[in-house]
Amino acid sequence: MRTFILLLCSMLCAAFCFAQEKIHGTVKDSTGKAVPFATVSLKKKVSNGIVAYTITDGKGVYNLMLPSGEKTDSLLVEVRCIGYKHMAQAINGNTPVDFVLQASVNQLQSVVVKSSRPVLKINGDTINYKVSDFASAQDRTIGDVIKKLPGITVAADGTILYNNKPISNLYIGGDNLLDDKYSIATNTIPQGVVEKVQVIQNDQPVKVLQNKVMSDDVALNLTIKKGAKLQLVGQESIGAGLPGNYDVNLNAMMFKDKYKAINYIKGNNTGDDLEQDLVSHNFTDNSQRIDNDVPATVLSTGAVNEPALSRDRYLFDRSGLINLNNLINLKNNVQLKVNAWYLHDTQQQDYSQRSTIFLPGDTVRYNETLHNRSVPNIFHTQFTLNVNRDKYYLNDVLLMDNNQSINYSSLNTNGTVENQVFKDNSLNFSNEFNLIKSLKSNNIVQAYSYISHSAEPENRAIGPNYNDTVFNKSVPYNQLLQNVNVPAWYTNNYLSFKIPANVVTQSYRTGFSIQSQTLTSNLGILQNNNSISPASDSSMNHLNWIRKKLYAEAAFDLPGTVLKADLAGKPAADQLFR
Repeated sequence: MRTFILLLCSMLCAAFCFAQEKIHGTVKDSTGKAVPFATVSLKKKVSNGIVAYTITDGKGVYNLMLPSGEKTDSLLVEVRCIGYKHMAQAINGNTPVDFVLQASVNQLQSVVVKSSRPVLKINGDTINYKVSDFASAQDRTIGDVIKKLPGITVAADGTILYNNKPISNLYIGGDNLLDDKYSIATNTIPQGVVEKVQVIQNDQPVKVLQNKVMSDDVALNLTIKKGAKLQLVGQESIGAGLPGNYDVNLNAMMFKDKYKAINYIKGNNTGDDLEQDLVSHNFTDNSQRIDNDVPATVLSTGAVNEPALSRDRYLFDRSGLINLNNLINLKNNVQLKVNAWYLHDTQQQDYSQRSTIFLPGDTVRYNETLHNRSVPNIFHTQFTLNVNRDKYYLNDVLLMDNNQSINYSSLNTNGTVENQVFKDNSLNFSNEFNLIKSLKSNNIVQAYSYISHSAEPENRAIGPNYNDTVFNKSVPYNQLLQNVNVPAWYTNNYLSFKIPANVVTQSYRTGFSIQSQTLTSNLGILQNNNSISPASDSSMNHLNWIRKKLYAEAAFDLPGTVLKADLAGKPAADQLFR
């Protein structure tokens, strides 16, 4: 049986090998040398379809197996190899199909390799980003491109950071049009008019102090294309949708060397908070520099916390903004600047909550429904005179802010309704004067003076009959009235003397500051007969205090190119009178 099985297998293998007819041959060139790695294809004569293929070995030999069901008289053997003309031959029985290829020279088309990687150019402390290397068709404003630049990140409120350090200014063509409110530029300037974004490390904008007093500030500068400098740049967009939505943006910009301007009108009710354009990104640093703590708002309607969502997802508003920013460069490096805006908005907020409190012997349940409506009116005006020369620097900023807002709040707790009306009217003005002059001895003197006044009358009305058992001896009344105001005066003045040197710049400063604040508040009850009575014997406050400070400071700067450092000490005498 074993012998029979082996014999049967041998016969099947022989039959299979007989069925698989072999086609073989060699491929050589005209000199008789073997052509290795040539492609040999077995193709149909009519349809030109490939039924089998192989490649020649190192000796130019090839072997092809004829597939079952195919006849040799309907097939061709074709050979192709780079550098040779391709050839095809018919099959003649079991005769080897040999090929002698003729050389063929093919001219390749020229190939140009272009690098699509953005190129960064570094010149000293300045890094240059070419906008066209990073911009795409979807980028509308320069702020969209800045978010893509290596080393730069943009926070949710628009603050720009380079290597995690907030920038001090954003210049436009070398001019400081917007101070630290640069969201006006990043949200408005089309990316197509900007040629380069420059990162300026160790930025020292005061020419008198350059190479004398160290600065670790980082600033951005937008260089404008030549064509955009010669014409008025503007974008207008108007959108509308259902139910009753609108979005309007009209702007006009100019970026000449002598005159720069960003002026626009915006309005929408689609949840785009226009107040984000007016954010002062370096507010904390400026407050520390001035050393003045403006009294915070005392009263509020007790609104609920905002959800952890993007603001445009839940904000219901009707806002309008007029923003004017204009800068003129006069002769002898004299610069005049005006920044002014007016914002009006109406914002609504609805909130509901169901609470259950389990006590040892009872369960307390209550439902709250809160409806808030806020109507802010913000007006800002700033006038700046700047003279920046090699031997002389003067900067005077006159500023006025007026913020009038009305907040309406209606709270329904288990059917009990309490209404609130909160009116806030803050008015602030300040003047900052800074004079720096270089003497013939190359020493530098500086005179600085800052004065400001702020007042914020706040009025809140709650009612009717809010907790009358406590405030009005269980007698129904109309409203509970609360008034607060903290007017404040502040001034800071100093003289400074600097001694520049090749290694160390010495600075000495002495000055004084005075802060005066007065707190007045009262709590009254508006009776149903429209008379007002105090809520209690101690419902009125009248406090005032004065803080006086005398200080002296010594500072030492190493404004070198390799090593930069500074050291400062500030002893002070502080007195507080109440």
